Amino acid sequence: MSKFSDSSHFEKVYLVLSVCAEYYQRNPKESLLYNIFAEGLPAFLSAIENNCDKKALPQYVINELEAFLKCRVPEASGVSRWRCDGACKHEIFIAHSCKKRGFCPSCGGRRMSQTAANLKDFVIPKVPIRQWVISLPMELRFWVAKDPNLLDAVNTIINREISRFYKERAISDGVLKPHTGALAFIQRAGGQINLNPHWHILYVEGCYDEGIEGVRGPRFYEQKKPTSLDIAGVAESISRKIIKHLIKIGYLKAEEDFCELTEIEDESMDIFHKTSIYGYIATGENEGQRVRRLIRNFDLDGKAEITSSRCVNVNGFSVHADTFVKKHEHQQRERLIRYVARPPISEKRMELDENGEVIWHLKNIFSDGTEALKFSPLELIEKLASIIPPPWRNLIRYFGFFAGNSKIREAIVPGNPKKGLSNYPTHQLYYTPWAELLKRTFDIDIRACHNCGGRLQFVAAIFDGIAVGKIVEHLNIYQGSDPPAHHVSKLERYEYFD
Repeated sequence: MSKFSDSSHFEKVYLVLSVCAEYYQRNPKESLLYNIFAEGLPAFLSAIENNCDKKALPQYVINELEAFLKCRVPEASGVSRWRCDGACKHEIFIAHSCKKRGFCPSCGGRRMSQTAANLKDFVIPKVPIRQWVISLPMELRFWVAKDPNLLDAVNTIINREISRFYKERAISDGVLKPHTGALAFIQRAGGQINLNPHWHILYVEGCYDEGIEGVRGPRFYEQKKPTSLDIAGVAESISRKIIKHLIKIGYLKAEEDFCELTEIEDESMDIFHKTSIYGYIATGENEGQRVRRLIRNFDLDGKAEITSSRCVNVNGFSVHADTFVKKHEHQQRERLIRYVARPPISEKRMELDENGEVIWHLKNIFSDGTEALKFSPLELIEKLASIIPPPWRNLIRYFGFFAGNSKIREAIVPGNPKKGLSNYPTHQLYYTPWAELLKRTFDIDIRACHNCGGRLQFVAAIFDGIAVGKIVEHLNIYQGSDPPAHHVSKLERYEYFD
């Protein structure tokens, strides 16, 4: 059975690997992560279901885990059929993706490229940008990850304090009504595939005024680079406001010279085997809960410690703001957006040892010499399940003049030149087909026919599993020579941000 539709409604998933303008469609069943899921996911779900001490996984987590096994698998996800409009009439079939946003490297890479292209071209004006990275104390991460309302509140506090910093500097420079702008990217995973909610925020390094109605539009006033002491002041303010909010809503108990963490239950740990290691109570009325701790460094008047250039710590809160992109560095700006919007995992850092255990190579070696982590297949699936974001929660937030309700947004944001044209519906305004993203990122035109020089045109989307299976078997889509060497993209030729 075939269904015909406009090609822009389907994400085409294939991996460009050739130095020439050819592509190689990778077989997902040959990837390490796919095989780990294919063999371990049924056992993982069965273990959760049969363990009465653990609550069932949310359905959205189960859906995402199962969808990964269908991503780019033709028989499960369907294919798009493309035909050359030249004399050769050559045809290709491209598998569809799962389009999830939790941990899938392929869909995460596509979303990363799409986000970077959209924000660079249509949202961020040609002004300097500074990245602010904010991480939370270990004791608070569980609450923020579990409670969406608390995450929203912390997100608002962080951006309000950074915005106040820029506005006060602008007022001191003579700007009467300054407006700031920021794009906040909420990341849920850390470098150890652990649940670690933190923020990468792109702030415009300066402010706009409101302009004069009928005379001129908003004018940008660039500010000088903040010092480490400036960053320390912002970090202290963020720490103080978040601690006050946690006390107000009952997560922290205020005492004379310390704050006490309230008890929380961690249902994912085996308390009978790990109580002494991880600080859990094994018996009594508090069975299964963490030992209550007195945290003396949660001080409302805590002073920030400068650890490096524009990087400070206070009460366990970490603020880093040393990454800066000048207004004329357009390629650097897109690369920075790609970095903050990147997917949580990369299969390049993963391998199997001789015992079938998963070795996860760390980006940076720990101070104790640790350079890699070891997981069983089920443990890896458990880690990935924990970083899946809940549905209907935006992972990118717009603040200041980037927000949709800002009265000066249209005068600042470049916008899409296609807006208002009848042949471009609203939902397609900021959609970039995967072929165009590959052209932009890898400088390869995958729609060019290499037999006759024609152009590949979309024909149909086929979802019937039996029909797709016959096509795959007949055309030997995944058979042939080994893939050529990886083609380095234009953006990958530069050193990545740390």
